[in-house]
Amino acid sequence: SIEKGSSQKVLFCQTVEERGSWIAALQRAIASDPGHANSLYNYAVLLDSVKNDYDRAEALYKRAIAANPLHAYSLYNYALLLEDVRKDYDGAETVCA
Repeated sequence: SIEKGSSQKVLFCQTVEERGSWIAALQRAIASDPGHANSLYNYAVLLDSVKNDYDRAEALYKRAIAANPLHAYSLYNYALLLEDVRKDYDGAETVCA
């Protein structure tokens, strides 16, 4: 399983190979437990912050929230994505309500 805070470690990986190994680990974790909110969140953060793949990140944030509607990190980061990237201020407010 992926340890808590692993998304932050991915952000500081120095090489493409290191990031690739983290991506593979996150994909394996999600494949073994598709409803694990932390794994979904960690992969969403990587896609959002490192890859700028906002569509896939948004889908993973939504899956993490569906798996755990009280997952504060997913709620917060999804709201930020809506606000900063999508300029969907009402949607961001709704997520945080």
